[in-house]
Amino acid sequence: PDFGFRGVHLLADDYALEWQTQLIDNVLAPLKTNNLILECEYGKWDSHPELAQPWGMSKDDMRQLKAVAEKHFMRVTPLIQSLGHCEWMFAGGQHADLVEDPRRPYAYCPSNPKSHQLLFDIYAEALEVFQPEYFHIGHDEVANRGEFGTCPRCKGTPPATLFAGNVRDLHRFLQARGVKTMMWGDMLLRPGEAEDAAHGGDPYLTGDARAAIPKDVVICDWHYSPYRDYPSARTFANAGFDVVGCTWHNRKNIFYFSQAAKRYDAVGLLQTTWTGHNGNRQALRRHPEQLYAYVTAAEFAWTAATPALEDLPYRRSEVFRDCLFPQPAVLGRTPGFLVPLADVCNVNFADNRVPGDWLGYGLTHDLRRLPTGRQRLQSVLFDLLSPLDNGRRGAVLLSGAYTRPDAFPDEVTLPVGRPAARLAFVHTTAWPVPKLTVVGSYEVQYVDGSSATVPLTYGENIHAWDDETATDTESLLWTGTTVGGVPVSVGSATWQNPAPDKAIDKLVFRSAGTEASPVLLAVTGVASAASPLRTARR
Repeated sequence: PDFGFRGVHLLADDYALEWQTQLIDNVLAPLKTNNLILECEYGKWDSHPELAQPWGMSKDDMRQLKAVAEKHFMRVTPLIQSLGHCEWMFAGGQHADLVEDPRRPYAYCPSNPKSHQLLFDIYAEALEVFQPEYFHIGHDEVANRGEFGTCPRCKGTPPATLFAGNVRDLHRFLQARGVKTMMWGDMLLRPGEAEDAAHGGDPYLTGDARAAIPKDVVICDWHYSPYRDYPSARTFANAGFDVVGCTWHNRKNIFYFSQAAKRYDAVGLLQTTWTGHNGNRQALRRHPEQLYAYVTAAEFAWTAATPALEDLPYRRSEVFRDCLFPQPAVLGRTPGFLVPLADVCNVNFADNRVPGDWLGYGLTHDLRRLPTGRQRLQSVLFDLLSPLDNGRRGAVLLSGAYTRPDAFPDEVTLPVGRPAARLAFVHTTAWPVPKLTVVGSYEVQYVDGSSATVPLTYGENIHAWDDETATDTESLLWTGTTVGGVPVSVGSATWQNPAPDKAIDKLVFRSAGTEASPVLLAVTGVASAASPLRTARR
């Protein structure tokens, strides 16, 4: 690999053990991640129970997570945010005497010995739990809120001197225990030394502290926007530091930073995660793009900037979900049936700018390259109608806020007339909408008069054909490009029937009237409960 350090930064809460064990076992280890930075200042520390949050991670959970990581040969480094981002220290009005600016309890006073004692209490516990080789002391965005270096103890001392002195104090504590120090680098960069995250300029000039930082401190140089170069990595390397380039979810940021990190002899890459300190339960639902970025980061931590982004033969969202939710192989044939759509199709998914053709944007922005006919996609047989064989109609488009009044129906009904263990839908939406918007539904009506409803929730089990953001439970059946080179895709969601022995009378495909306008392309009934497709939430 190009980098010996291939890391992911994670956040600790009371769900971290369960969620991150799944991440490590199924995603990070297979992708050759070998370092975890666990940010855990909100942990339940014995020495300061007054700071514990109900959702904080316990020390026992930390130990168990460390064991999971080490089983996969991953090194775990604890991160306790220090100097900056210290709201955790003042939660519930605690330790107000340590606040640097009482108006904004954010940074502690670096000149107060009690600040160090509180930190050292917690550092000592974290060292006992993790037995780490490195310890990350934070120190980013120290001047984000309130004033720095202006309290009675600090006033008169240059902020750069205060900053460097605090780093040396923490470094000395860790070095005495045989542990190396890591820290964020933004406060050590002057404006002009990086395109962003260069916070060492006016009014505190902490960039001047760089020369006073011990050279065995590893600098985590974070920049999250895409630039062709990241010269700050060279700046730190030339100053004698080992450097880890730190990225976020933007693919180009990861690609270009990996290139720069290799060029400037950085020791590795760290993929950061910012889903909230109590956010692990909702991370996949609310911040999927951050998790999908683990795939891109792993790719370019192994071979920097190779291949080019446009040459990657996969979608990172699909790789992530296939790793996280591995599906069993389907052996042999499974009985099923195709639900006919020909009579209800009302739109051509090729757009020749004539009435009845797609969305009116022309041939450079349509689905004309979608394969048609009977297609076995991900082991399931679908019948994708060719518009040429069905009166220029190949899909069912429902009404929405962007369609012409009365041009498309609010719902269509499909006869089924037989039982099914599962129904697999090939569908999309005409336009993207915000994630978690309910854009429509399938109502399954049984012959006995009962029914079940499958909500279509954007970003969970359906997405727009030209939206590259993947969904939670939908499988991408086909990906390609338009004639104009626009990336496009069509997905499938599978609904598991809670009453597989009851005959289904009909299926009602219904729009919720949003801007999305759901589109149906095929329906397959699966008689066996075994299916490789992901199951739609009921």
